[in-house]
Amino acid sequence: MVDLKLSFDSETMLPLTHVQCKQLSVTGETVTDFAPAKDYWIDENFSRLFLCFDSSASDYFFQFTPAEDIDAFIKNAYLTSFFPKTGKIKLVENLQEPLHELLLKKRFEVTGLTTIEKPAFKKGQKIFTDQLNETEADILITTGNFKGQISCCKCSEAGCSSEYLWAANDFGLISFHTVAAAVTKINLYPFKLV
Repeated sequence: MVDLKLSFDSETMLPLTHVQCKQLSVTGETVTDFAPAKDYWIDENFSRLFLCFDSSASDYFFQFTPAEDIDAFIKNAYLTSFFPKTGKIKLVENLQEPLHELLLKKRFEVTGLTTIEKPAFKKGQKIFTDQLNETEADILITTGNFKGQISCCKCSEAGCSSEYLWAANDFGLISFHTVAAAVTKINLYPFKLV
């Protein structure tokens, strides 16, 4: 079983074309010519966990329409095994659904989840590096649900450094950290409110 409390960065996020993403969702596998991986001196059977997503579904700038970009990403992203030497991408067994289904379905199976008490969330959380947006944090604490920008750097320019979150029923399901309008890190199941 794959531990679903995962982080992905530019080394483990793999943008696919719409055709590749469709093939992956229908057949469970596809192939990409990911040039940097071809240089790995590794066995062709070696695989690594990657987060693959349809790069044509959005520009994923997030700061303009955060909820729409989060939806576009999670509906068109999959956990995959990537075989760098051959370029083969395969869906992970028992985790074949797109992220928007998978994250809701598997949330109760995740172990080692960071728990944060609701009253202490705004003061004691160490999940987000940027300053929390007070109004959005209050919505999350009160309802347990949120989809949008949760934090921003001190300059208050969303395109500079910001963090975006999808939370449902007190579970943080996925967070995105952007710097200079580019996604630099994605965390699955960053926390649970108690």
